[in-house]
Amino acid sequence: MKIEDRYTEFRRKLRTAGKKVTGLLPNEGFDLFQQFYESERAIDAQTEQGDGLAVYFGMSRDGGMVYEVGMIRSFRRSGVSAHEANARLRLSFSYPFVDTVINGGLDNMPGWPEGNKFCWTPGDQTELNSFISSSGPIQAVLTRPPRATKLRLENLWGVF
Repeated sequence: MKIEDRYTEFRRKLRTAGKKVTGLLPNEGFDLFQQFYESERAIDAQTEQGDGLAVYFGMSRDGGMVYEVGMIRSFRRSGVSAHEANARLRLSFSYPFVDTVINGGLDNMPGWPEGNKFCWTPGDQTELNSFISSSGPIQAVLTRPPRATKLRLENLWGVF
């Protein structure tokens, strides 16, 4: 499947699992995103580090100051120049910053203010899972309903 089909295919995976982007909890989204990464590879991605998966947390200004956790599927298209090669499928979960971080004590946890972990093959997901399970700032919201959940394909090269 091609990179530009990733958004539609992930939405299909959500529907098959009886889920929607709205109402999805981070732990559910992470699990489905990782299954999707393992089972559906992008055929037009570069061979080396062309189809990666990352988990992240930190502050965002998307819709105001929020605390965000999420997963990104990072793509590098083969056969084009480096500055045209990047896209990503992002699944993000947003929480009110003050309530979650300051009042929730996330700013006192190891790893704060932000962190991320990449893997470049499905076999590397063990390290990703270890990062998720040992990250206090991620664990604090893993089963909490977010203020907003977004799924978007960010086309960093301009044209599909």
